[in-house]
Amino acid sequence: MDVLPARSGEYAVRARNHLARAAKLTLQWEDDSIRRGVKHGRSAQALPTVITTSGRLLRPAKHFVNFSQKDFSGDVDTAIAVVFRPAVEGTLSLGIPAALQPSFSLQNNLDGILFDYYINRICRHATLLNDNSNAYRQVVLPMSISQESIRHLVLSLGALALDTVHPMITTDLKAVALRHKQKALQHLRQDLTEPEVASSDHNLVAVQLMCVLDIADNCQVSWATHLSAAKTLLELQRNGQHRARDPAVVDFVSKFFVLKDSLGRSACGNGPKFELLPSTPSQEIDPSAGCSYELIKMIAEITDMSRSKNDSSVTASAAVDTWEIKRARLATRLEALSQVIPLDHHSNDETSTLLRDTSSFIHLAATIYFYTSLMPQAQYTDHVHSLVNTAMTIITNLYSHLRSQHLWPIFVTALFTTDDSDRVMILDAFEKIQRASPILSIGAAGRARSIVEAVWKKQDIVGTISYENTWNGLVRQMSEGLSLG
Repeated sequence: MDVLPARSGEYAVRARNHLARAAKLTLQWEDDSIRRGVKHGRSAQALPTVITTSGRLLRPAKHFVNFSQKDFSGDVDTAIAVVFRPAVEGTLSLGIPAALQPSFSLQNNLDGILFDYYINRICRHATLLNDNSNAYRQVVLPMSISQESIRHLVLSLGALALDTVHPMITTDLKAVALRHKQKALQHLRQDLTEPEVASSDHNLVAVQLMCVLDIADNCQVSWATHLSAAKTLLELQRNGQHRARDPAVVDFVSKFFVLKDSLGRSACGNGPKFELLPSTPSQEIDPSAGCSYELIKMIAEITDMSRSKNDSSVTASAAVDTWEIKRARLATRLEALSQVIPLDHHSNDETSTLLRDTSSFIHLAATIYFYTSLMPQAQYTDHVHSLVNTAMTIITNLYSHLRSQHLWPIFVTALFTTDDSDRVMILDAFEKIQRASPILSIGAAGRARSIVEAVWKKQDIVGTISYENTWNGLVRQMSEGLSLG
């Protein structure tokens, strides 16, 4: 029997010695792998090729210890911000793209490449469907022709995304992205000093794209500042203080920030910052969200009820009764929810299936969120386990279509997985999302993945999963500023 050298720290020494004796195996520790610069444990396992008759993935058994010394300290790392670079698929040609025919002049060949990358990669994968509902193409691109701030932000997005998926390029694309972002900020600041253009549509879109950039760059918490700015600009228009906006712009920006706020605060547990719902019919599935806004509203309500569950104001008997009535009504609405495929997608079997499966997945994750946040664990453990198993099957079936819209339901499902092969599949899914939607998911999915792995470690050390501790003791402490939409 090979026992690896024990590290300093009483708990780490005890853990190493005990596990090595119990397992009768050579154990590879996580911090050893990190020191050697190699992937460890679940992260090192390749995608399996065997699928069982039930549709679940079957993986060969592997033995690894997924802890380091600090994991036994009992502390929760509240500063998790790790970006995981997905494996590069294919090669990149740095020639001037033949498809690029902009109706304005770009400063150099690199700008042409970045603009083309925005058109052909970022736009195409920003939403579930690359059709007329894709505002990154229908709203942002026309503005980039006439507005310099939007043009520089498009180029910044292209540079940051290209650097993410092709880090071997010799050009410092992060510096290029930063320069274009700074130029966009200069134009935006200038516009905001002029009352007649301060609340224009392009400034609202510029604020939204600034938010995308901050999230893409390791999910910086500063994206919430842009959310507040967008809310202020929209409220000025709503109060009649400024001219009416293009409804398409209002719809695009409102949807974006409602998603960011509602899904993000389900993790951190904060109160709402953005409640201006878009005009889309509430039960209609929106391709940018992957579900209906009625469901998004319910997810926000679950968060608010979770926040008030232990509030001193609801400890009185009457208040408890009122809270439980609200919970019962929400459970009924969640169970009865019907999400409708938009009329213009009824005739396309492939797109309607993707919309239906994605909305059902988010609905299922919202149900898991409801039971693990608001219901007594002892009564519903088996039910939650069944829901998680169903969710894992959906992830397997949706794998080739995973996008940023699937990040939230994968995150929620991941927190309550116990089977190690399921956990490997979760890590594969995070990586797939990062490859598929690099600019919208790379920072957010990287941080979400790090939080999930930290939760797994704590759960494995304790040996059980406590719903209350998972949300309030672990996730809430690590998720400030996390974006999941």
